[in-house]
Amino acid sequence: MAIDSSDPLAILNSLDYAYFETDLAGVFTCVNEIFCREVGYSYGEVEGRHYRHFTNREHIHDLTRMFHSIYQTGQPRKGVEFHFCRKDGTLIFAEGAVSLRRDASGNPIGFRGIAHDVTDRKQAEAAVQRARDAAESELEIGRRIQVGFLPRELPTLPGWEIAARFEAAREVAGDFYDAFTLSGGKRIGLVLGDVCDKGVGAALFMALFRSLIRAFADQHYSLGWMDVLSSDAQASAQGGAVGRRRSLLSTGTTALKNAVDLTNKYIARNHGHANMFSTLFFGVLDPVTGALVYINAGHEPPAVLNATGVKARLDVTGPVVGLFPQSEFGIEQVELEIGDTLLAFTDGVLDARNPLGEFFTEERLLSLAIEPHSSAAEMLGRIHADVRRHIAGAVQFDDITMLGLRRAAHA
Repeated sequence: MAIDSSDPLAILNSLDYAYFETDLAGVFTCVNEIFCREVGYSYGEVEGRHYRHFTNREHIHDLTRMFHSIYQTGQPRKGVEFHFCRKDGTLIFAEGAVSLRRDASGNPIGFRGIAHDVTDRKQAEAAVQRARDAAESELEIGRRIQVGFLPRELPTLPGWEIAARFEAAREVAGDFYDAFTLSGGKRIGLVLGDVCDKGVGAALFMALFRSLIRAFADQHYSLGWMDVLSSDAQASAQGGAVGRRRSLLSTGTTALKNAVDLTNKYIARNHGHANMFSTLFFGVLDPVTGALVYINAGHEPPAVLNATGVKARLDVTGPVVGLFPQSEFGIEQVELEIGDTLLAFTDGVLDARNPLGEFFTEERLLSLAIEPHSSAAEMLGRIHADVRRHIAGAVQFDDITMLGLRRAAHA
């Protein structure tokens, strides 16, 4: 059907968007059919009425300021939001542009504008935002719960200092650390772990691993060391492990062995289908002698530092925890002397990347750690600050967790 070019209203009605004109006071002087259809009023009901009659009350002030700004500057405005109220009371969202109308002499006489209905898009965006807000709220609840699984206070004991640093990459984390007393306060348990994967799943297993380690260590089950030694006797010809285990049978060692073995069996047998596991360092300290017996289950080797540099690395003694119920975990021992500092860390420290994608690296970590420090807390604070400087504006990909133990004097 041909459009009569001599009929301005026919041209306006041929547009595929809403069109309107107002005088300087904001009274509609002309609208097309799409505008009427969108607001649900007839042409006669719109013409001669002020725009506030068709605008959501909460949006009138913004719209008025927009018209005033266009009048003052003479510049058109794009990306204008309209919140129209339909005749049936429903709200319509539209976006468009508004410009100043002038007479033949260039004097302002009113405004003209176009608008596209974006209600469906706005409603979809609002639904997405509500879902995002709900998810963020749930994650915040999860974060607060997870923080409760980390120790509020670290044990204090004469001649020793324990410190920790923890920074999650997301709302919830897969890293965990713990420090607690054993054997009636005669021993201190030190735990640092990193659950595989990221997000909520890792966080749930983090809570499970941490709780099992603490619970099994506290219960002091007897694993039957004679059975352990008997089974090891068959391998004695291969050397090393049997003699070491016999020499390490002492207060606190049973708790160490129990905690790792039983946690591994529980996770592997009850949650093996999830393929979730954790690297783990668990050490038990005798604060009187400075002896630290430990299991390193696939974790980054902690470093023992002294005034001359790196004294020792506490290498892996067994596989990760949670994959195979029959996994064996060896036990090793190190002596911490006065002035020695133990630094344990997760791979999130080493793998922290800067905006160029460069890693923080173990070399950089250890070079900072061996610098003179008066306390474990000072050392961890210095390292953490340098990691943050390294990351700068880049995204933090992994949790950053460190645990420090310093022997300052005789207990």
